[in-house]
Amino acid sequence: MAATESTGAPEHLSPTDFSSAVSAITSAFGDPTRREIYLFARDSSEGVTASEVAQRFELHANVARHHLDKLAAGGYLDVATVRAVGAGRPSKRYRASDEHMPFVMPVRHDDIVINLLGRALSEL
Repeated sequence: MAATESTGAPEHLSPTDFSSAVSAITSAFGDPTRREIYLFARDSSEGVTASEVAQRFELHANVARHHLDKLAAGGYLDVATVRAVGAGRPSKRYRASDEHMPFVMPVRHDDIVINLLGRALSEL
Protein backbone atom coordinates (compact mmCIF):
# COMPACT_ATOMS: atom_id res chain seq x y z
CA MET A 1 0.00 0.00 0.00
CA ALA A 2 1.46 3.37 -0.97
CA ALA A 3 1.95 6.14 1.54
CA THR A 4 1.20 9.79 0.98
CA GLU A 5 4.29 11.96 0.58
CA SER A 6 3.26 14.62 3.07
CA THR A 7 2.13 12.49 6.00
CA GLY A 8 3.57 9.05 5.38
CA ALA A 9 0.11 7.65 6.18
CA PRO A 10 -1.29 4.89 3.98
CA GLU A 11 -3.51 5.99 1.12
CA HIS A 12 -7.04 4.61 0.94
CA LEU A 13 -7.64 2.19 -1.90
CA SER A 14 -10.31 3.00 -4.44
CA PRO A 15 -13.21 0.53 -4.47
CA THR A 16 -11.84 -1.04 -7.67
CA ASP A 17 -8.31 -1.35 -6.27
CA PHE A 18 -9.68 -2.76 -3.02
CA SER A 19 -11.74 -5.37 -4.90
CA SER A 20 -8.71 -6.30 -7.01
CA ALA A 21 -6.51 -6.66 -3.92
CA VAL A 22 -9.10 -8.82 -2.14
CA SER A 23 -9.47 -11.01 -5.25
CA ALA A 24 -5.70 -11.44 -5.51
CA ILE A 25 -5.37 -12.38 -1.85
CA THR A 26 -8.33 -14.75 -2.03
CA SER A 27 -6.88 -16.41 -5.13
CA ALA A 28 -3.47 -16.84 -3.51
CA PHE A 29 -4.52 -17.75 0.03
CA GLY A 30 -8.06 -19.11 -0.39
CA ASP A 31 -6.77 -22.67 -0.32
CA PRO A 32 -5.82 -23.81 3.22
CA THR A 33 -2.95 -25.96 1.94
CA ARG A 34 -1.54 -23.02 -0.01
CA ARG A 35 -1.71 -20.83 3.12
CA GLU A 36 0.25 -23.47 5.05
CA ILE A 37 2.77 -23.76 2.23
CA TYR A 38 3.28 -19.98 2.29
CA LEU A 39 3.88 -20.06 6.06
CA PHE A 40 6.29 -22.99 5.63
CA ALA A 41 8.26 -21.04 2.99
CA ARG A 42 8.16 -17.85 5.06
CA ASP A 43 9.61 -19.66 8.07
CA SER A 44 12.49 -21.18 6.09
CA SER A 45 15.54 -18.93 5.99
CA GLU A 46 17.01 -20.69 2.95
CA GLY A 47 13.70 -21.12 1.14
CA VAL A 48 11.96 -24.32 0.09
CA THR A 49 11.84 -26.52 -2.98
CA ALA A 50 8.81 -28.21 -4.50
CA SER A 51 10.22 -31.55 -3.30
CA GLU A 52 10.46 -30.31 0.29
CA VAL A 53 6.92 -28.94 0.15
CA ALA A 54 5.65 -32.18 -1.40
CA GLN A 55 7.25 -34.23 1.35
CA ARG A 56 6.12 -31.95 4.18
CA PHE A 57 2.49 -31.74 3.01
CA GLU A 58 2.23 -35.23 1.47
CA LEU A 59 1.57 -33.88 -2.01
CA HIS A 60 2.74 -34.90 -5.46
CA ALA A 61 5.68 -32.70 -6.49
CA ASN A 62 3.66 -31.26 -9.40
CA VAL A 63 0.87 -30.19 -7.02
CA ALA A 64 3.41 -28.63 -4.66
CA ARG A 65 5.01 -26.81 -7.61
CA HIS A 66 1.57 -25.53 -8.70
CA HIS A 67 0.92 -24.03 -5.25
CA LEU A 68 4.40 -22.48 -5.09
CA ASP A 69 4.13 -21.04 -8.60
CA LYS A 70 0.70 -19.55 -7.82
CA LEU A 71 2.13 -17.82 -4.72
CA ALA A 72 5.12 -16.64 -6.77
CA ALA A 73 2.86 -15.31 -9.55
CA GLY A 74 1.02 -13.24 -6.94
CA GLY A 75 4.31 -11.79 -5.71
CA TYR A 76 4.13 -13.50 -2.31
CA LEU A 77 7.16 -15.72 -2.95
CA ASP A 78 10.44 -14.95 -4.69
CA VAL A 79 11.99 -17.67 -6.86
CA ALA A 80 15.70 -18.38 -7.14
CA THR A 81 16.98 -20.90 -9.68
CA VAL A 82 19.76 -23.13 -8.37
CA ARG A 83 21.85 -25.01 -10.93
CA ALA A 84 22.85 -28.45 -9.75
CA VAL A 85 26.05 -30.14 -10.83
CA GLY A 86 25.38 -32.54 -13.68
CA ALA A 87 22.41 -33.06 -15.92
CA GLY A 88 18.81 -32.27 -15.18
CA ARG A 89 16.48 -29.39 -14.67
CA PRO A 90 17.70 -26.62 -12.32
CA SER A 91 16.04 -26.55 -8.92
CA LYS A 92 13.94 -23.61 -7.77
CA ARG A 93 13.98 -22.30 -4.21
CA TYR A 94 11.00 -20.28 -3.06
CA ARG A 95 11.32 -17.64 -0.32
CA ALA A 96 8.75 -15.26 1.11
CA SER A 97 8.88 -11.90 -0.62
CA ASP A 98 10.03 -9.01 1.54
CA GLU A 99 7.80 -6.46 -0.09
CA HIS A 100 4.43 -7.98 -0.84
CA MET A 101 1.72 -7.95 1.75
CA PRO A 102 -0.92 -5.52 0.50
CA PHE A 103 -3.01 -5.41 3.65
CA VAL A 104 -0.79 -4.53 6.55
CA MET A 105 -3.01 -3.70 9.46
CA PRO A 106 -1.80 -0.90 11.69
CA VAL A 107 -1.02 -1.80 15.26
CA ARG A 108 -3.76 -0.45 17.46
CA HIS A 109 -3.37 0.42 21.08
CA ASP A 110 -6.93 1.33 22.04
CA ASP A 111 -6.35 0.15 25.60
CA ILE A 112 -3.52 2.65 26.05
CA VAL A 113 -5.57 5.51 24.60
CA ILE A 114 -8.53 4.66 26.84
CA ASN A 115 -6.26 4.48 29.88
CA LEU A 116 -4.65 7.83 29.07
CA LEU A 117 -8.03 9.48 28.45
CA GLY A 118 -9.30 8.09 31.75
CA ARG A 119 -6.31 9.55 33.58
CA ALA A 120 -6.70 12.90 31.84
CA LEU A 121 -10.40 13.06 32.75
CA SER A 122 -9.66 12.21 36.37
CA GLU A 123 -7.22 15.15 36.51
CA LEU A 124 -9.95 17.62 35.47
